[in-house]
Amino acid sequence: MNPEIEKKYTGDTEDRVMNYLRRNNPVHEIRLKGFEKPFKSIFIDDKLRPLQSKKYIVNLLFQEIEYSEKFKDVEESVIRRTIKKYIDYLMLD
Repeated sequence: MNPEIEKKYTGDTEDRVMNYLRRNNPVHEIRLKGFEKPFKSIFIDDKLRPLQSKKYIVNLLFQEIEYSEKFKDVEESVIRRTIKKYIDYLMLD
């Protein structure tokens, strides 16, 4: 756990949404010689998407979760903040 990310998202995220994201959207990492950072991609809708644009990934994941019956009781802003927290952790090296 990164203390900076935890501090940034204190109190306005949902653990159930975070667990759903971890289980249903795995990350694929490719390391190439000559590059310091690995290339990371995430599975969304059975497609491998590059982890580059945070806004784009948040929107894709939100659309996927929005239609799920599991999270009807969770506010939209909390879902989006949880997705952003998840992506911030993924983008760490």
